[in-house]
Amino acid sequence: MIKLSTPRKVENAKCNEFSDIEDVKKYISNDFVNEMTTFCYMNRGIGLAGPQIGINKKFFVAFSPTLAEWKLYINPKYKPMNSDEKTQSNEGCLTYGTDKYLVTRYPKIIAEWQKVTRDNEELKTITRELEGLEAVVFQHETDHCEGITIAMIGEKVK
Repeated sequence: MIKLSTPRKVENAKCNEFSDIEDVKKYISNDFVNEMTTFCYMNRGIGLAGPQIGINKKFFVAFSPTLAEWKLYINPKYKPMNSDEKTQSNEGCLTYGTDKYLVTRYPKIIAEWQKVTRDNEELKTITRELEGLEAVVFQHETDHCEGITIAMIGEKVK
């Protein structure tokens, strides 16, 4: 059963990358991913990262509005398409309940992550350009994997 970690455990969490497919299989099963997505859906969230549920590994699930489906992202990374271009995002987080924070984000990013192949035998690296809500969610959840939360980098909205 999924249970949220306290903000203190999520903030500054030290997460490790998955080294290979066997490492992934130790922590993540299809049933576990389904449990994470159901938890998000039931709590009106669109993303949930490992450290938020006490697993200090670099992964998250998020809803992809472009594909209209939930996806698992393993070992996520991103870089801005234009580091001078930034936007303000009003964000919530399951870790902080109903609190909202104004956060500075990149509107367009180059996202990289790994996914499990259909035969569950290896990890495949994916690189995509993301923008809009998808870019914001990817940055938000990847930041969790780096021990960074919206309360640490944003300004609380009153």
